Amino acid sequence: MRTRHFPFTIDESAREVWLTLLWQAMQDTDFSSAAREEYWNWMEPFSLRMVNRRTTKAQPVRWAFADMPAVSDHA
Repeated sequence: MRTRHFPFTIDESAREVWLTLLWQAMQDTDFSSAAREEYWNWMEPFSLRMVNRRTTKAQPVRWAFADMPAVSDHA
């Protein structure tokens, strides 16, 4: 997956946009709460591995499932 996406710039900002859109898509499709949490807990750490162009020395912000309703307000 990472190799397939490597031609595209994926920085911390792009990761945040993608996570926000993923969260919204899960809400729009009425994922069950249990499925949403399990999927999120797999995809959020996976998204860290997809970043291929770092723009900061700071560690990327982690988005815990429990915090997501507040994070989605940022979009």
